[in-house]
Amino acid sequence: MKKAILFGLGTLAELVLHSNSFHKDPYDIVALTADPEFINIDALNGIPVIPFKKVREVFPPESSVGFIICVGYKNMNQDRERISERIVQGGYKILNFIDKQAIIRTHDIGTGNIFLEGCNIGAGSKIGNGNIFYPHSLLAHHCIVGNYNYFAISSSIGGFTRISDCCFIGNNATIRDKCNIASYTLVGGGAYVNANTSAYDVVVPERSHVLENKSSLQMNL
Repeated sequence: MKKAILFGLGTLAELVLHSNSFHKDPYDIVALTADPEFINIDALNGIPVIPFKKVREVFPPESSVGFIICVGYKNMNQDRERISERIVQGGYKILNFIDKQAIIRTHDIGTGNIFLEGCNIGAGSKIGNGNIFYPHSLLAHHCIVGNYNYFAISSSIGGFTRISDCCFIGNNATIRDKCNIASYTLVGGGAYVNANTSAYDVVVPERSHVLENKSSLQMNL
C-alpha cells in the first residue's frame, strides 16, 4: 500500500478521503498538510494534520511517501502549480488519484491528477500534470490536455480537442470537437464553445432569469 500525504484541508481533501476509503487498492494516507496560516484543526477523520514546513521532520523524502494535492482552482489553478513546484523541490513525488468508478481509456497520464467518480477519459487522449476531473466530466477520444486544468461536474469535451494550461471548464459546459482552448481560458457553467479561444478569454452563456409576475402553478406542467 502506497503512503500518501494530502496537501489541503478543504472539500477536495474530504472527497479524496471518502473515495479512498471505498477503493480496492487504497492509499495509506498518513497525514494531511497545509501552510500554517490555513491550519485550524489537529486532525481530519482521525488523520493528523502537520504544517508543511514540518513534514520533512516526520516524513523525509526517503520514507517513500508521496503527495496528493487537494487544492482547487483558485487563481485559475496557479495555486496548485506553485504547490506542486514546492513539493517537487523538496524531493517528493506527486501522485495521481483515480477513483475506482472513474473510466480511464488511456495510459498517457502525467502526475498529480485527480479523477473523481464517474469521470470518463476517452481512448487516445493525453493528460498532462495536475489536472482535476470532477464527477461525470467527459473528455472524448484523442484529446490533449496540458497542465493544471479544472473540469467541473458534467463538463463535456468533444474529440480531438486540445486544452492548454490553467483553464477552468465549468459545470455542464460543452466544448465541441477539434477546438483549441488556449491557456487561462475560463468557460463558465452551461457555456457552449464551438471555436478556438485566445489566452485569458472568458466564455459565459446567456443567463436564465426569473419570470416576472409568474407562479409555477400557472405553467400547466
